[in-house]
Order: sequence, then C-alpha cells, then structure tokens
Amino acid sequence: MNRYSAKIKIRKDSIRRDGTALLYLQVIINSKPDKINLNLYWPPEKFSEKELCLERNKADTDANDYNIILRDAVSKANEIFKLYRLNNEILTNEIFKDEYNSELSKQDFVAYMEKKIIYRYKRKEIVKKTKDNHEQVLLALKKFKACIPFRDINSKFPKDFESSLKKNCKNKVKGPAKSSIYSRHSVIKAYLNLAITKDNINIVNPYSNYPLTRGNSSFKSLDQENLPQLYKYYQSLEPRSSRKNIIRGFLFSCCSGLRTADVKRVKKSWINFGSTPSLYFMPQKTIEYDRRIEIPLTEMAMSLIEDALAEGGNGEYIFKLYSYVLHSRYLKEAATKLGLNINMHFHVSRETFGTLYLELGGSLEVLQKLMGHSIITTTMHYVHVSQSRQRIEMKNMEKLFDEKKETPTE
Repeated sequence: MNRYSAKIKIRKDSIRRDGTALLYLQVIINSKPDKINLNLYWPPEKFSEKELCLERNKADTDANDYNIILRDAVSKANEIFKLYRLNNEILTNEIFKDEYNSELSKQDFVAYMEKKIIYRYKRKEIVKKTKDNHEQVLLALKKFKACIPFRDINSKFPKDFESSLKKNCKNKVKGPAKSSIYSRHSVIKAYLNLAITKDNINIVNPYSNYPLTRGNSSFKSLDQENLPQLYKYYQSLEPRSSRKNIIRGFLFSCCSGLRTADVKRVKKSWINFGSTPSLYFMPQKTIEYDRRIEIPLTEMAMSLIEDALAEGGNGEYIFKLYSYVLHSRYLKEAATKLGLNINMHFHVSRETFGTLYLELGGSLEVLQKLMGHSIITTTMHYVHVSQSRQRIEMKNMEKLFDEKKETPTE
C-alpha cells in the first residue's frame, strides 16, 4: 500500500544573517523523503509545525499571509496524493515533483491543454509525432478562441468548435475531411477527459452526448496477392540498407499489427523465443493506462526478427527505422516498382494486418485485442473488404438458387 505525507518544515541548521531560515515542504512517499523549496523565510524561534508562522510582533501582517501560502502548499500536495490513490496509480518522488511544479491552468482550457501536452511528452506518455499532432489541434483551438474558461464549456462547445474548423479550413471549396474533423474532436475530448479524471476539474465533458462521426478511411491495404510480392522485393534489397530496414519494419507491422511507434520500440526482452513465440509489451499509445498486450508471432514475423538480428539489430532494439519522410519515400518507391495502386505509407501496414486477418477467417473480437483497441468500433475502422473477397462471397449467394433449379428431365 502506498504511503504519503506532506508537512511544512524549517531549515534550523542554516540561519541567514537576518536571523531567518528557509521554509520548505517535506514530502514523504513510501518512506522516501524529499524537499520542495517554497522560497519563504521566517525566524525559526517564531515557527511551529502545528501553528506554522507565529507573529513576530503585534503589527506583523506577514504571518497570516505566509500561513495561507504554506497551507495551500500542503493542500496541493494532498490533492496530488488523493488523485493518485483514487486512480490506483503509482506515485514516486520524481512524478510528484513533476505534478507539483506543472502549474497546469485549472481556469482556462487552452492554457491547460498547452501545458498538458508538454507535460505528457516529458513523461513519455506520448511520442513526438503525437505531440506534434496534438499541438496542431491546439492551434485550431486557439483560432476558435484564444481563451476558453472551463466554466464556459457546455453542450454547445463541440458544435461551435466544428463550425470554426470548417470556417478556418484552408480548402475553402471542399472543406475539411470528416476524418480530419473527427481526429480533432477526438483529441479535444481526450484532454477534457484528462482534466476531469486526472486533474479533478469539475466539469461535464460536452462530448458525452455529442456523436462523433468518422469519415471513411482513405487508406487502402495490401491484399493477399501483393503482400507476398512486397516480401520478394524486400528479399532483393541490399542487406543493412535503409531501404531494407524500412521495408522490414513495414512487413513486421503487416504480420503483427503494431503501430510505427511500437515497431521502433521492440526489444529482444519483449519476445518469447520459445516453441510458441510471442511479443509481450505495453503499446506507446496507451502507456499512461498501463495496459499490456501479448501478440502471438507468426513464422513470417519471426523470420523478420531473425533477419534484423542477423544484420546487427539496433542496439537493445530489433528494428532500425528512420524519419517519416524517408519511410514515405521508400514505401512509395516500392509501390511504384511493384505496380501497386496504393498510397503507401507506414499506417497501411496496420490496415493490411486488420483486413487480411479477417479475410483469412479471424474474428473481430480477437482482432480488437491484438490491435489494442478499447472499443470494437475502433477496430472496425481498420477493416477493408477487398474486391476479390466481395466477388467470392457474392458467388456464395448463387447457392441459394442452385437448390431451387429444376433438374432437367430426360
């Protein structure tokens, strides 16, 4: 069980020339003490841990002001303790200091979101690409309103924000794509949820009763014919080249369903190399929720891992990947050489995994677990039914009529 305490102390061992000593907040988390400098000084003989700063003379007005500041410091610490206890999360001294010094705005949502993005990135809860995406959403929010007091966020907020997105869109003719609007709403909804659940801001999330509609995905996955073609292309590439490293990571994602950020993070220690190989890890996207998943690894996935290790790996990591620009360049190059009519980029690999998994007989419920989705509707957005699969299953409809056909008489 976690144990926390916070108390105001004074540095009696270090008295300044004016006879005052530093006041600080002593925090003890699981028997480990730490100090928060409050930048306040008071005479040690006029300080009591119970009553805090005592009046130095009858005309002393500072004592009451100092005590308000000191009690606020203790109250702030206890609020952090309470949040972590109620959320059943691990609190360390380092995390406490980050929380205490974060200075997240609890008045203005725009300021809150701006600081929360930086805070989450520092805590490695989000990767740089996600941070950049969230900052783009923040810019769109600032175009809507530079300051949004939490008290003003109501049921009209999502609709008004969407109107602003459409108005400020660069493409004035077509307007923003539904998927783009959906993604911006999703980010805003997530940060409002963080404000409510993590930082104890007392508002009702306006997205609770606002239906978000996601546009049709523009991604086209590889099918059962051209995925093996891409593998043959991979085998023809020069060992240890950046092209081969990128295509290898892409193919591994096609076989496992991992996101780009997670393919980069795969370590040898995550892999069970036994008779039933598997990958046990915590996806980067849900790292703040401490959710781990286990993915069985196919022979193809293992062969790609073995290839990477045979070529030297990447230190403690297995796959060596590069910038998004280089990924796109080499993947589009591969698509052109193979004559694939696909806008190739790394996310197509995850689309391919989801689509082929279902085409080959996998269940939607199992796919949801493998892809790490909390709700099954998210999984369904990754599913694309190929033209060949449509033709095959439409032929099955003919069986309904075969039995009705009369057998010709002789």
